[in-house]
Amino acid sequence: MTSECFICNVSGEKKRLFNAITDEGVQEVCEQCALDEHLPLVRRPTTFQLKQAERPQTVYERLSKQAGIDPVQHRKTKKHQREKDRN
Repeated sequence: MTSECFICNVSGEKKRLFNAITDEGVQEVCEQCALDEHLPLVRRPTTFQLKQAERPQTVYERLSKQAGIDPVQHRKTKKHQREKDRN
């Protein structure tokens, strides 16, 4: 059994179907119908995003993210300032 677009009933073999949020719940729709009906599409996470989610963040990383600061760049800046202050 092949899936088909919830709106125009085109076969999943002819067009690529996406999961979209409709009034009836999550349904498979073709890209054209999703654009025409302004339906939000459900995006699956990438492999990279899944691996990032598995890696635990340090408190420093979480606080930096909350403050909108890049933790790697911030550490370099702080280290440079400390070295400058010592001299």
